[in-house]
Amino acid sequence: MKAEEDLFSAIQLLESRVHERTDELLRLNRELSNAKAEADDANLSKTRFLAAASHDILQPLNAARLYWAALLEKDIPSSDGQLVQNVATSLEAVEEILTTLLDISRLDAVAQKPELSDFPIEDVFSQLRIELKPSAKERGLDLRFVHTSLAVRSDKRLLRRMIQNLVSNAIK
Repeated sequence: MKAEEDLFSAIQLLESRVHERTDELLRLNRELSNAKAEADDANLSKTRFLAAASHDILQPLNAARLYWAALLEKDIPSSDGQLVQNVATSLEAVEEILTTLLDISRLDAVAQKPELSDFPIEDVFSQLRIELKPSAKERGLDLRFVHTSLAVRSDKRLLRRMIQNLVSNAIK
């Protein structure tokens, strides 16, 4: 009889512990779910802010580039020519950074979905060769791309942007 009472007592204690742990796990899961929802909201707010800030900053940047273009039309002494070119390079760098931020915020917000396709990587390389070779030459660098007939499956625009950023940063 004593053994039965001890066994019954042990079973009740174990059931009580299981019930307590189950309640604690349910509470922790609710807290985790709430924390995840708050983090998702914060991330969405950050994404919206980045998109708005990048867009708002690009507008005066474009105006600065127009003023720079107007400077080029004037007869500038050669001593100031490098200064004007440095302004242009700086404006391009800022625009590139802001455009990248804008792209990232669009991807974060799932507003921009990658458009996958198969294409020859040489198409991207040849565009970048034409675009980046002058700035490399200006810095005394010889920019070369290896010709290839390989194709890739990716978002052509996003891949081009990524390679452009890498090569441009390497040149700088």
